[in-house]
Parts: sequence; C-alpha cells; structure tokens
Amino acid sequence: MVLGATVNFLLDPVLIFGLGPFPDLGVRGAALATLIGRGISFLNSMYALVQREKLLTAEIPRLREVWLL
Repeated sequence: MVLGATVNFLLDPVLIFGLGPFPDLGVRGAALATLIGRGISFLNSMYALVQREKLLTAEIPRLREVWLL
C-alpha cells in the first residue's frame, strides 16, 4: 500500500498541473494518478497472495473436496 500511495503522491502534481511532457488534466489527472496508484497496490497484493504466500490458485476443486469441507 505504501508503494501505491507513493506512486499516487508522485504522479498527482505531474498529472494535475501538467509538469514536463504531460498536459495539465486537473481533476482527471488526480483521478488517473489514483487509479494508477491503486492498480499498482492491487498488482503487488496479488503477487504476494499468489506467488509468495500461495494463498490463491487457479485450480478448480472437485465437488467431493468442496462437499467434504
């Protein structure tokens, strides 16, 4: 979450005020920066859950396995 917030913090002034090669987008720029920051947080969380912790899989369980739980 810190990574996503940092990305949002860095992109906000760039996209709101149009610094460098980026045009000034105002409120749309703030929304876009937030969307990018939250997307990075989501991807980082998915990596942690799938690769590191092995808590999510794409396997479909058999009906018998589900029934016995």
